[in-house]
Parts: sequence; C-alpha cells; structure tokens
Amino acid sequence: MTALLEVEGLEVHYGPVHAVKGVDLAVQEGTVTALLGANGAGKTTTLMAVAGLRKISAGDIRLDGRSLVGTSSESIIRQGVGVSPEGRRVFTALTVAENLRLAGAIHGDAAISSSIAETLMERFPILGTRRHQRAGLLSGGEQQMLALARALMGKPRLLLLDEPSLGLAPQMVDRVFDLIAELREEGIAVLLVEQNVPLSLEIAQEAVILANGRMAARGDSEKVAQSDVIHAAYLT
Repeated sequence: MTALLEVEGLEVHYGPVHAVKGVDLAVQEGTVTALLGANGAGKTTTLMAVAGLRKISAGDIRLDGRSLVGTSSESIIRQGVGVSPEGRRVFTALTVAENLRLAGAIHGDAAISSSIAETLMERFPILGTRRHQRAGLLSGGEQQMLALARALMGKPRLLLLDEPSLGLAPQMVDRVFDLIAELREEGIAVLLVEQNVPLSLEIAQEAVILANGRMAARGDSEKVAQSDVIHAAYLT
C-alpha cells in the first residue's frame, strides 16, 4: 500500500552545512509517524522540507505518489497539508477569529472559511470564548490550540506538527496528545516532531530517530521504543 506521504533519500543543506543526510520516512493515512531526535538532529528541517519551506538538495518527497519537489508551500497546503510550526507563530496583533479567517483564505470562499472556523471553535471552546481577543494575550496553551486550529482550517489530510507540547503545562500537554489521537482516529495522517519522546512513541505507529541529520533508527514505534538508540540517547 502506497503511503500518503513518502520521503526518500532526503538531503538538505544550509550553505556548506549538511543538515539532513539521506532521510527516509512514510506516513500512512490515519496514522502518526514520530520524528524524534536531539536538538539539531534535523527534525524541523525535515518537516519544513516536506512543507515546501526549505529547498532540498537531493531526494524526493511524494504526496499520494506525486512529487512535491519544487512545489510552493501554498500549493502544498492546497493539496491537503496543514502545518503547525514550532513556537506556534500566531499573529499576535490579530484576534483569534482573524487568525482563523486568514488561514481559511486558502479556500477562496468566506462562507466556507467561516463555517470551518465555527466548527473549530466548537472543538476548541476556549477559542470560541476568546474569539475577539488578540492572540498575543492568550496563554501559551491557548496559543497552541489556536496554532492547531489554524493548521486545521485547510481541512488537511496530512498534518505536520513541530513541537506542539513545548513549554506547556502537563495538563495542556495531555490535551494536545489527546487531540492528536482524535485526529488520527478521524483519518488524518500526522508527522510529529516532538521533544516528549515517551508520549510520542505511545501515540505513534511508526517512529524515525535522527542523529546528526542521519537516521539512527526507523520502524514500528513499539520496537523503536525498546531499541538501544532510544534508551541510550533519549530515555535515560
């Protein structure tokens, strides 16, 4: 069975720095693939390459079997890819509703965008309560909910999540992972970059471990969780 997302032999450079060195991964529909590793391992660079936000040096990235190489990030979003970047990056001067409306512009129809926004504010009640509040006044957890809702405004089939639990209180971390599980059950594929390794391996079906831009381990998350690579580098 062809995966929804396939990354093959991915190479990325930052000038003379070889940041990603031959990464392979796949994400099936309705599954979570965790992309794990220490800081500077190449996780975010890989995610940004998939999103069309980082030029690749070699390799291929395919969605539904069609190459995304050279495709603009806007076109990739239109093909059903949602992105929630590290650090949330909400528009702090805009209200919650305005942030969602801006993300919904991808549909080119204000009525459709408004309908999706209302549905998401029902799913994230705190956003409905804060709809007229500037995003910069939200708590970190509320901003993360907004970042996730914004990524869902395009009704994606594939969701790219970069450190969604970073800096959050434990209760909010649990809510974020519950949401990821809900999205998976709804058939949305998720490529997850996350510093909480135990929770990531618990929720994911597949895991890829990066070290210095290279794959150190790849496979079923339960097996990867028992590997020496994980225990030596991340769980000790």
